This record gives sequence, C-alpha cells and structure tokens, in this order.
Amino acid sequence: MGRLQVRQAVTAAIQAAKIPYVGVVYPARPVIASEQSYYHAMNGEAIEASDNGSVCIMVINIAKDSRTRKAAVGRDAVNDAWVHPIIVELFFASTGTGELGGPQQGIGAQLDYDSIVDNLTDFVRANATMGTPGLVNSGVWSAGEFKAGVQHQQSAAFTLDDEGMTVCIWGDVRFEAWEWIAGDITQLS
Repeated sequence: MGRLQVRQAVTAAIQAAKIPYVGVVYPARPVIASEQSYYHAMNGEAIEASDNGSVCIMVINIAKDSRTRKAAVGRDAVNDAWVHPIIVELFFASTGTGELGGPQQGIGAQLDYDSIVDNLTDFVRANATMGTPGLVNSGVWSAGEFKAGVQHQQSAAFTLDDEGMTVCIWGDVRFEAWEWIAGDITQLS
C-alpha cells in the first residue's frame, strides 16, 4: 500500500475506462508526450478522435498526502487513514475538422472537452475503489467521495499559433483516494 500502488491503480482504472477521445493516461508527467499519445492508449490500441478532431491525454499526479491515526490501538498496531489527493491533468487538443470548424471551432472543442470531463467524473463516482479486472486489490478504499468529492477546473481555450488551427484546453479533475490501513505493525513493514 502507499503512493506507488494508489498511483498505479488510478492510472490503470482510468485507462481501462476507455473514456471517449482519451489516448494515453500517464502515471506521472512525461518529459515529452508524443503526438501519438493522443491517438493511442498505453497498450498501443488506436482511439478515435471526435467528429471535431478532439483528443486528450491525462496525467496522474499526487502532489501531497496525509496519513493519520484514526483509533487508539496501541504502539503494536495501526488503524490509519492515508489520504492521497489525486490530480488528473487534462491536455486537450481539437483540430476543428467537424461541422463546428472554422469560426465555430472553439464551441465544438469546448463541447468535446466537457464530454471528457463528464465521463471522467461519472467514472470516478461509479468506481470508488479504482479497481480493474486485472488489478483485484487496488489498495484504494474510497475515491471521489466524502467532502472533497470530484472537482474540475480548466483554462480558457487557446491556440498554439497565430493561424489558430488547433484549439487547446488544459484542465484538471481532482478527487481524494483513501487507503485504510489496519493491523499488526510488524505485518505492515
């Protein structure tokens, strides 16, 4: 249990969710994400762009965490909550190839981005243990619940160059992933 297992579980679960228009879900920020990352999942499986040419990659971050004793169990045992605030960074791009291209391109991009955020939020709320078929025990006891819930924020849409051929939106979805650690201290080392 701990940061490593939680990071791996959240990454695997979100990648396995196959959210439309999402390519690679990285477990941490890569030095460089290639253009192929937008069009292929981590296992190399091709993904479809939206009708507007929209695609997204995600990066899992755990900027901090807190482990707190929750019950008086003596020095030889633990009963702790280990809370990991998860930040899923969204790097979204839209080429505006659909009917909302040209002067309407920003609208199509925003609608596609909203669809990705809605799907990710629904997935987190429906999958509180971040389990996947290949990962029986994720180590996550609860995700996206309690007071923190699931939160989202985004940048204003922008273009990468003066020609404005690609609309980009950077954003993030935040939630807490909780572990509950209980047992004999000697078994946990």
